[in-house]
Amino acid sequence: MDRIQAAYGSDSSAEEEVEKLRKRKSYSTEWKLEVVKHARLVSIHSASKKFNVDRATVRDWIKSQNSLSQIKQSSAAGKNRKRLLGGGRPLQFQDLDRELAKWVRQNVRINSESLAVSSNNKQRKCLTPKRMKVSLCAAA
Repeated sequence: MDRIQAAYGSDSSAEEEVEKLRKRKSYSTEWKLEVVKHARLVSIHSASKKFNVDRATVRDWIKSQNSLSQIKQSSAAGKNRKRLLGGGRPLQFQDLDRELAKWVRQNVRINSESLAVSSNNKQRKCLTPKRMKVSLCAAA
C-alpha cells in the first residue's frame, strides 16, 4: 500500500480537492468578443493561455460570436451583459405570470424602506375562481 501511495502521490483529503476546484467566473460580452478576436487572429490555444480561459469555453464563444456581437450592439448595457438571452426554463403559465405582474404593479405599497406586497394577497389573487382552472375528474 505504501508503494502505491508513493507511486501515485499521497492520499488527498476532501479539503485539498475543494481547493483545487476552479471558482466559476462570469465575463462581460465585450471581454468575450476580445478573446474571440484574439483566437481568430492567433489560435484558440493562445487565447486560452493569454486570457486564462479553458479552450472549450473559447470554442463556445466563437460559435456564439454573432449572438454576442448583437447583444453588445443592442444597447449600452449589452457590453456588460454576462449571459445570452433565452436561457432558463420557459414559463408554464404565461398568462398567469403577466396578470400577476400587472396586479403587483397596480397594488404595490411603498414603504419607507422598500417595496412590499403582502404574500397573502398574491395567493388570494392567484386562487380566485376565474383564474383557477381545475379539471374535475370522476374517481374511478
